[in-house]
Amino acid sequence: LRTHTVPSASNGGLFSAWGCAEERAASWRSTESARDGALLLDPYAGLLTAAEGSGREEEASGAGEAGDDAAEAASYLVATRFIDDAILEAVAQLVDGTEEIRQVVLLTDGYDTRPYRMAWPRPMVVFDVSPAAPYTACHQCLLEAGARPAGGSMVRHVSADLASGEDWRDEGWGEKLQRHGYRGDRPSLWVLQGLPHLSPSGLKAILGHLQGLLMAGCRVIGELPLQALAPHSPAVAADPSGALAALSSLFASHGLLAEVHPIPLVAARYAENFPTARRLTDNLGGSERAETRSAVLVSAAQQRMSDAQVELLAEEMRIAETWGDEEGFEDLP
Repeated sequence: LRTHTVPSASNGGLFSAWGCAEERAASWRSTESARDGALLLDPYAGLLTAAEGSGREEEASGAGEAGDDAAEAASYLVATRFIDDAILEAVAQLVDGTEEIRQVVLLTDGYDTRPYRMAWPRPMVVFDVSPAAPYTACHQCLLEAGARPAGGSMVRHVSADLASGEDWRDEGWGEKLQRHGYRGDRPSLWVLQGLPHLSPSGLKAILGHLQGLLMAGCRVIGELPLQALAPHSPAVAADPSGALAALSSLFASHGLLAEVHPIPLVAARYAENFPTARRLTDNLGGSERAETRSAVLVSAAQQRMSDAQVELLAEEMRIAETWGDEEGFEDLP
């Protein structure tokens, strides 16, 4: 597997402008992709690493990292593989046994390469909801290297003007998403990853959009930081299992039936088939610490109709009533 590095003249210190969290994540994906028996493959991640070489390739390998740093890298890689698998499983299925998914909504930091590297089973419209500046810079690098959306798919960027602290409390991106062609009366899949600064208010804003935009029977998959539940609550910090219960309850209040997947338990399942995953499981500390990581994986199905579905149903009822009234007049002598 070949990865790429963008010359410094091209990326202009890309990540120095936007921060290091995304750079580290790209380095982890790039290094992991180059291994034999890799847990995941991202041939484009090397494009998004700093050209100067910051030693992150060594960090990504786990060598030279200790404790929490190694666990953070392992947690991210396991989460990414889980989400990749969940995406492909979801889009391979029919919603309500009849309709194919052709819309994918990514809520990201702007550095998600999935539109280009996923083996989409059919042409998709992928909406990347992320801050404009990092998305533009990073995806320009991908296009310059010849990357194109896989399977004839189309990528549409929806700018999210994040609030202070890079949170997701901005309410405007939901309307922008619809203006870019998203339809709430058509099946879709939503994916959340790369949101390390997500707060409780930001998560509630996202769930509010999901409640109105996600069609019944469709799913949302993602990696969520536990801080998005109650970052200032000593009770949650002392009892992570309470945080997981709170997450399920919060999703349910927005019509979403959620299943929580602790990352170490997911890593243990992958370790059976991937040599690298066994190393990651060791770094994560084993399944006995399944609820002590700083992030969890969640998969949730929408139980309610979207706003568009409700409007469509109301229109169908009005038409039925109109036809009924007209038929009634025809029966009069």
